[in-house]
Amino acid sequence: STFPELASGIGNVATTAATAGVGLDELGAMLAVLTRAGIKTDNAITSVNSIIATFLKPSDEAKEIAAQLGFQLSTTTIQAEGLAGVFQRIAKLPPETLARLFPESRALKGILPALRNMEGFEEDLKLMEQRAGATDRAYSKLAKKLSVQMSQALSLTHT
Repeated sequence: STFPELASGIGNVATTAATAGVGLDELGAMLAVLTRAGIKTDNAITSVNSIIATFLKPSDEAKEIAAQLGFQLSTTTIQAEGLAGVFQRIAKLPPETLARLFPESRALKGILPALRNMEGFEEDLKLMEQRAGATDRAYSKLAKKLSVQMSQALSLTHT
């Protein structure tokens, strides 16, 4: 997938992800896994959007199945366990059960390849977290530098 392809569609899924509490690192890891599995970027974005939307508005049957498996199909679960945690819970389920948990076909098209490649998803997630950490550190350094410069500039104007 190319950056322009991602950039043009990422807004569609970023809003849903933010609403559900899915971090950018998990969002990036999901998109990486799906596009590496051969799913076109726009389809991967649509699929991830549908997966996350399932947690925002699950069907009654999906809620019931999740409860039987010992978790809630809700944004609270995503925020507590992340997509990775939920995927680990459901990784060994048969496709028929997954189809009942994620009845939207676009969601299912993303769930199946992601679960088949949990190792890749977890590796991508680590990479995304490291990048985010590096970005956060760079931002903190820049923010401190700007803060010092602003303090110096303000002290010059008051003398």
